[in-house]
Amino acid sequence: MGSVAPVHTAEAERRREKRAPLHQILVFQAYNSDGSTFEDRAELCDASTRGASFLLGQSLDPGRVLHLAAPLPRRFRSFDAETPSYFVYAIVRHSKPVEDRWRVGVMFFGKEPPKGFDAHPGALYFLPTDSAQPAPLGVLAQRAPAPLPEPDPGGRRQSQRFRIFVDFVLRQVDEWGTVLAEELTVAENVSLGGACVYTSLPLRVGHVVHVQERGGSFEARAEIRDTYVGIDRIRRVSLSFLDGREPAHLVSSH
Repeated sequence: MGSVAPVHTAEAERRREKRAPLHQILVFQAYNSDGSTFEDRAELCDASTRGASFLLGQSLDPGRVLHLAAPLPRRFRSFDAETPSYFVYAIVRHSKPVEDRWRVGVMFFGKEPPKGFDAHPGALYFLPTDSAQPAPLGVLAQRAPAPLPEPDPGGRRQSQRFRIFVDFVLRQVDEWGTVLAEELTVAENVSLGGACVYTSLPLRVGHVVHVQERGGSFEARAEIRDTYVGIDRIRRVSLSFLDGREPAHLVSSH
């Protein structure tokens, strides 16, 4: 069996949680772009509560969604701590050749798959920083390590915004409320009156969208007040909540 190449230093530094060596066998199911399924076994190299890497006899496309089953120790699990196998959906982040095999790195997504997976299981999902890649069903957003100042054209903002990172589902809708596109994203700041969120959707100033707190109680219509690209090359939109809706529970402790 060939030796495993060490993780590149820059890649390791980007991780928020250090991975620990782990040598076990996992199985996974995945979908091809044509909707057909395939299953395979792989040898784990390392893991954390956020992701893992493993050795495989084939390359996997970045953005591919996998359903993993692995006997991970409790310290690597976010749920199902007592079950023999840990079942989790994961997204392929990279696939690199290592001698006669491939080392595949994945990001754990959760117990449920990404939004839209049931309708299009063969779609690829990416983070906002993967802007060079196509994203058929939207982009999964991650928290930026260094939030940038957000413009406030004309000083119109009435509510103080707080640096609160919140997972939102952002939906582009037409004038009748039909959902045209949606994405799972992150707000880098939130106030009672609005928020600034990352996006890959083709939104313009004046568009009205629907925003919903993922796993929370807040949802509202919102108007796009500004759109801009930061020096990190990630596009953002400034939202103003409509219909008197306010996420008071998100800012009450700030």
